[in-house]
Amino acid sequence: MFSTRFIIYLIVLFVTLVWGLVHFKKLSNSYKLLVLLVGYTFISETLSRFYYLFAATTFPLYHIIAVVSIILNAMIYTKLSYNNKKSNSIIIGISAVFLTLCILNSVLVQPINTFPSHSLMLHGLQSISLALFSYLQMLKHPSEVSLTKQPMFWLNTGNFVFYGLTFTIFSVFNVFYPTATMASWVYWLIWMGNIFLYSCYFLAIHLNLSTKNE
Repeated sequence: MFSTRFIIYLIVLFVTLVWGLVHFKKLSNSYKLLVLLVGYTFISETLSRFYYLFAATTFPLYHIIAVVSIILNAMIYTKLSYNNKKSNSIIIGISAVFLTLCILNSVLVQPINTFPSHSLMLHGLQSISLALFSYLQMLKHPSEVSLTKQPMFWLNTGNFVFYGLTFTIFSVFNVFYPTATMASWVYWLIWMGNIFLYSCYFLAIHLNLSTKNE
């Protein structure tokens, strides 16, 4: 149930969560929401393993995880949009489209007892889109702070790299499913991507303590 690979993943999540909670009051609102996202992921991933003992599947939980993650993502990026109403409207509009499609997927295409690979792809596309949009905002509002010391850079980089990876994997998987299944090395690739993502989140949270970048 709890493989070594999964335990390491949970440890990275837990360390990131604890670091964020310890310094929660000092964080900008956007990074407080990021801590909540990490906490939600940690709790969801842990409970999914216990849920598996009773239901012999974790698929229903991932339908919910995808929906909640899209909402939290939108909330985080609206706080990072320099209080620009036009930017917020774009972020909310993009997220509303993906959220609607995600819900429709769970209702019409991949029911609750089916692995929601389409929903995870939609969540990935939202994350990629918001990361690219945020990169553009950074170019429009240059900072004197070194790029690698800007929390927004690490947040965007983590999202862009990880969700770009998983979107590619699931898009290929959906093309061949159910006649083919993902090879074991693909799971290792996703695991390494997860470690990279939450390491970037840790850096973003840590750097926000000294650099206000809302």
